[in-house]
Amino acid sequence: MDAIVQLIRNAMCCVKDLNLFAESLPNLYDPEYTSKFYTFPTPFMSKTTPLEFLICISQLYACISCTISGYNLIFGGGILKLKRLTRVSDLVHKKRLDKAGSKKKDDDKDDKADKDDAIVNQVVATSVMKEANGALRNVFVGICVLPIGMSFFWLFCNSLHITEAGWVGGLPALIHALTVMEIALVPLLYFMLKDASSALKKAVDIHAMAEKISRKKKKDVAPSGDGCGRELSWINLDSYSLIVDSGLSSKHL
Repeated sequence: MDAIVQLIRNAMCCVKDLNLFAESLPNLYDPEYTSKFYTFPTPFMSKTTPLEFLICISQLYACISCTISGYNLIFGGGILKLKRLTRVSDLVHKKRLDKAGSKKKDDDKDDKADKDDAIVNQVVATSVMKEANGALRNVFVGICVLPIGMSFFWLFCNSLHITEAGWVGGLPALIHALTVMEIALVPLLYFMLKDASSALKKAVDIHAMAEKISRKKKKDVAPSGDGCGRELSWINLDSYSLIVDSGLSSKHL
């Protein structure tokens, strides 16, 4: 929904800036046409055209949506998530210590089980660290998204010609709001490029793993075991996630 509103808002802004459809749809640029539905106070807000009124509605939506999203990213997807991950990490560490204290490492089976457990623990630890890094990133992204949403308030006021009256800080406040938005967009663009690079790398890794599985479909997935736990060495967070999410099981492998 946010993307659709953003696309419509940008399209309407382009129509206004390029003065499109001025001849075919003259009512879009006629403040008098707006007064047929609602009379804004004079002398500034009464200049609002139907097109500007539509733009201001989409800007108000962006203001509310981005502000709420930024707040949720900082707290719900960031700080509170880090607290939950801390509790999970403590429980995993405690379980590992309890298991290590009760184990008997006398024979080869126990040694092999220890190696398998180490791989499982590595996957769990990697998953927890990945989620923690994601939570920290959510906090940073939320810090960028929140001021963007708040800055949309001045764009909303500008579309209604409120800033021309010198209210809510006037034109200087509008310029500051635009500056804040541009600065906050820079790290977001960096994260977009980073996500694209990570997605391409993950796609290559998954393709390589799929080829490995297809080559050894009638055999073991991994190289033949040598008693050192190499049969599980191919398992990592990405391969485990792929198997679980795609519904693959041992009968498919």
